[in-house]
Amino acid sequence: MGHPIKFQPDLPYPARQALRFSATKGDMALSARNQLPGTVEDIQIGDIEARVVVKVGNNLVESVITRSSAEELGLKKGDSVRAVVKSTEVVIQKD
Repeated sequence: MGHPIKFQPDLPYPARQALRFSATKGDMALSARNQLPGTVEDIQIGDIEARVVVKVGNNLVESVITRSSAEELGLKKGDSVRAVVKSTEVVIQKD
C-alpha cells in the first residue's frame, strides 16, 4: 500500500501540473487541473471535520474536509471520487 500524500495549499510557489484530467464533471466546471481519480479507502467523521483517504493508483491522498461537506457528498468507503488538488506547491523528496 502507498504512503499518504499531504498537500499544503499555503506554500508560496506555483505547482507544476503532473497529471491533467478533464476539468468538468457534469455541469460543475472547476479551475483546478490536478484531478486524481481514485477510490475512498477510509473516512473518519468527527464533530467538525472529516478525514478522507483516497487511493490513487498505488498511493494514498489524504484530505481533511468539513463534516457537512462529507455528509453532503454522502461519502463512504469504496466510492469513486476525484481528489482535486489546488495548491501553490508540491514538494518532491527522493527516496
